[in-house]
Amino acid sequence: MPLAGNRQPRRFEGEFVLRNIIHIGVSLLIGLSGLVACGETPPDEVLNYAQRDDCIRLNREEIPPTASDPHLGFKNVYVCNSSLEDLLLLEDQTPFVYPEGTMILKTSRREHQDYIWLIATAEKLDGRWDWVEYKRNFENEDFLSIPVSQDVCVDCHKKVIDSDLIFTSFQADEP
Repeated sequence: MPLAGNRQPRRFEGEFVLRNIIHIGVSLLIGLSGLVACGETPPDEVLNYAQRDDCIRLNREEIPPTASDPHLGFKNVYVCNSSLEDLLLLEDQTPFVYPEGTMILKTSRREHQDYIWLIATAEKLDGRWDWVEYKRNFENEDFLSIPVSQDVCVDCHKKVIDSDLIFTSFQADEP
């Protein structure tokens, strides 16, 4: 039975809608995969923190997750481009201020996993912290940077302005 005007039968409208949904879905997948693939891998100085003599762990024990934790997991925090002597001198400084070139590096592993899924860095450049986060989903994947605004990091870290925006302070080994 012919339809009035130039209207196509309903089944063609359904096919058209379905085709558009598929096209949009595929475009989104390609776009999102491109976004993830555009992340940069961390520099060697970040990836090799554990082998560096100038990276010192700030916390004695792993820091457990908290309810408001944006980096959910068990964490270790390191100060790099520094020495133990520098940290001991800085301990008594008020307000506490890390020197230019200091890098704070935080690693996080999820409960029931034995590999690090997140590396977050803060590097002091021109008197300000430059924040970068690298994540991965699986142990055999490379870390990739994620697009996070500096403001997101600063908004959270401003809670600890008196310790130069760094939550974890140095815990010297007990004698």
